Amino acid sequence: MRDIAGMRAAVVVLVVSAVAASGCGARKGPAAPPAPRGEGAGGAAADASSEAQPQDEPRAAGGSHEEGVKTAVDHLFAACVAGDCRGAAEHVVYRGDDAARKWKDTYDCGAEEEKREVLELCAELNEAMAGGGRYVFGAYQEEEESEGVWRVIEVTLIPASGKSETAAFAFLLIGGRYALGDVD
Repeated sequence: MRDIAGMRAAVVVLVVSAVAASGCGARKGPAAPPAPRGEGAGGAAADASSEAQPQDEPRAAGGSHEEGVKTAVDHLFAACVAGDCRGAAEHVVYRGDDAARKWKDTYDCGAEEEKREVLELCAELNEAMAGGGRYVFGAYQEEEESEGVWRVIEVTLIPASGKSETAAFAFLLIGGRYALGDVD
């Protein structure tokens, strides 16, 4: 797993690589935060057929972690486009020097160094999506590791001009939200 600087470097590689991607199932980079999935006028959706779930697990109406991760990607991109550091930070795993928070918390934009890290990551994501780019989701898988269950989804970034690249965005469930911890 790479650190935040490694994530930024991976995103830069995405826009200069020569891998072509199809537009099937494409999502346009969000201009505003999308509405949360799985919630209606009455609050969080319930699925009586799904397994018992902790109250804070942000699954979609169908009870899918995959849909929750897709929603987290949507929210992360939307927060970055809007310049919303706090909105983006809640979807990025803390990997700093504080051992008590590492892998167990998300970044806090109230701390200047953490704010800088989040805004730099957002700048890289925004650059990758410049000019109205879009992204598509690919394969999804879950992997158990020492930090917890990694929920990994392939995301193909398709800039408005230039080449596309697919990368694996890996999320951990932290504080009831999926948070990006690695990009491969």
